[in-house]
Amino acid sequence: MPLFPTTRLLSPYGSDRLVRLAARLRPALCDTLITVGSQEFPAHSLVLAGVSQQLGRRGHWALMKGISPSTFAQLLYFVYGESVELQPGELGPLEEAARALGVQSLEEACKKARRDRARELGPRLKEHQEEPEKPTKDSERGLEGHGEQRPETFVRAGWREQEALYEQRPPKDSSERAEAMKEG
Repeated sequence: MPLFPTTRLLSPYGSDRLVRLAARLRPALCDTLITVGSQEFPAHSLVLAGVSQQLGRRGHWALMKGISPSTFAQLLYFVYGESVELQPGELGPLEEAARALGVQSLEEACKKARRDRARELGPRLKEHQEEPEKPTKDSERGLEGHGEQRPETFVRAGWREQEALYEQRPPKDSSERAEAMKEG
């Protein structure tokens, strides 16, 4: 089990008919365009005004610095009634964004998730600190997985996890490097 699992924040707005309809129609009928960094986010001012006075402005406007586009996208998904799956390290920035933008329900959900995680990880962190790491077979042989393919998980637009395979190649030996330098 990973030491820091993902955190799921359940939106309280998922049961609101207007919010569900707006989410389904989005980007249709949007009257707001919010620029965050180099990305633009279409939204409905009525939905945003329901969760925050600061966000409920119509028109095209830019968000203050300090909030990344990915964090703002997570905030919008939550506001539109969707659950948000957070990777380790994303909870703090999302909580700060919720506080800065006045989205109290999200700020409270982040605080609760932080408390739950601390309660859940308390005993596991202690166990982890007491048990020394056991080497794997590859690290015992000094191979460190050279030449094998390993999955790398990342999140992209649409909040679907995708898996990409990359190949880790062993370093060239000195004769191959010398040959490459002569050719170059």
